[in-house]
Amino acid sequence: MKLTFSGSTETVTGSQYLIESEGKKYLIDFGLYQGPDPISKLNRREFPWNPSQINALFLTHAHIDHSGMIPWLIKKGFKGLIHSTNETFELCKILLLDSGKIQNEEYKRALKNNPKAQLPLYTEEEASQALDRFIIHEFNKPFNIDHLKVTYTPAGHIPGASSVQIVSPQSSILFSGDLGRTDDILMNPPDAPPKSDYVVMETTYGDRQHDPTPPLEELEFYVKEVIKNQSKLIVPTFALARAQLLIQLFKVLFEKNPELKIPFVVHSPMTEKVTQLYKDFSSCLKISKKEVENWDEAARFIHWKNESESIDRKSGPAIIMGASGMVSGGKIIDHIKALGDDPKNIILLTGYQAEGTPGKEILEGKTHLKISGMKVRIQASVHQLKSLSAHADSHGLHQWIDSMGSKPKKVFLSHGEEDGRQGFLEVLSKDDYNVEVPKLDATYNLI
Repeated sequence: MKLTFSGSTETVTGSQYLIESEGKKYLIDFGLYQGPDPISKLNRREFPWNPSQINALFLTHAHIDHSGMIPWLIKKGFKGLIHSTNETFELCKILLLDSGKIQNEEYKRALKNNPKAQLPLYTEEEASQALDRFIIHEFNKPFNIDHLKVTYTPAGHIPGASSVQIVSPQSSILFSGDLGRTDDILMNPPDAPPKSDYVVMETTYGDRQHDPTPPLEELEFYVKEVIKNQSKLIVPTFALARAQLLIQLFKVLFEKNPELKIPFVVHSPMTEKVTQLYKDFSSCLKISKKEVENWDEAARFIHWKNESESIDRKSGPAIIMGASGMVSGGKIIDHIKALGDDPKNIILLTGYQAEGTPGKEILEGKTHLKISGMKVRIQASVHQLKSLSAHADSHGLHQWIDSMGSKPKKVFLSHGEEDGRQGFLEVLSKDDYNVEVPKLDATYNLI
């Protein structure tokens, strides 16, 4: 069996791995590279294999940096099936179509200034066609593909997220996928990994521990500030997982402190769709179905332009939340344009801000930006929550691999920035693990 690192070797996006065994080829994840050039340019690179040669694809979870190139793969000739859990499939119905729509909109905007603008990787229609290729599997129930035995085990992180073990007649390999936290508010912790000869691990937080500050305390502070100033708390967030976590946290805050309950609106069609799925997936969450259904008591979804403009015009206090988490698009841009120039308002960034994104520029103090073609002025107070990540930190990653019971022959570190991979390399090396940090397109014989 051979393993090739086709993506995600020097960044936290573009998860792509190739397995070759007994003359057949299989992909584990095929994610979109996200971020500024030169990272995003990797989506259009020439692969050292032909998509038509791939026999099957095993998807760890729905996030676009793991699933977002699947429609492109099919467009280029992939004829096989895509294997996933049910929750991953249902979330991909939302995320892949949204990705195709966004790409097409960006292309049309670029076309106005450049008649030779680059075509989108795929359209919404092509993303929809990709959904016909999915086949669903249950957790912890092995299935056979050709000569391989494949098993999905819960990885925490988001609904449906999995670690994927592949066993061939020669050896076994486990792909961690994105691993969740043991102390996540919504998701159960990852299962202990099955014993495997080789392990491919994510290292998003491989070099650090999570901020121990309770997020509820931070949210309480910001809500009190906007109440005191009769202003607005503007919360750009990720539509999947982060938004639902924030709705739960605000709900708990309002229940504990009724005097802090202020109007809380969510303006994001995608967030609304994902939130509805969380209600359907409540059996895989830590909290009860009743608690999830009670989210409606804390947050109100808005849909129309007049609703959006009305909440902007009204005096505060109020909370306005919407996608996207790095302020690169979505309805939240309209609210930042309308409210971002008022020093009394607060923009609360709720996660990692990649280099080159508007969110990063706002965080670094830039006051004049152009986002999605709109000029935006920032005079509002800007803050960042650092305690909400859905990824295991260095301690959690170490705890997960230790729970395997016996050390694998080798651990490959991927899906992390340089600091994350090297930091976790040092952690595991001190514990006598045999560790490798692969380069892009590096191939290894697994025997």
